[in-house]
Amino acid sequence: RALPEAVIALNDHNVQGRQAAADMIGRAGPKAPEAYRDELMRALGKSLEDPEGDVRRSVSGALLRLMPPKSK
Repeated sequence: RALPEAVIALNDHNVQGRQAAADMIGRAGPKAPEAYRDELMRALGKSLEDPEGDVRRSVSGALLRLMPPKSK
């Protein structure tokens, strides 16, 4: 399972590594069990304070993909 490693990589010293981790979570996270999605969203929420704008942009996109669809 790559998602736990991606969560760890959100704290990597390498900007591209953090950005790739957020992108991976955004792609794979919606398929994760709901309880684990909450953990992913918490990890991404912390990364919204990343000093690099490209990382924050990837994190924002990942969060949007993890949000549950609105009920009509």
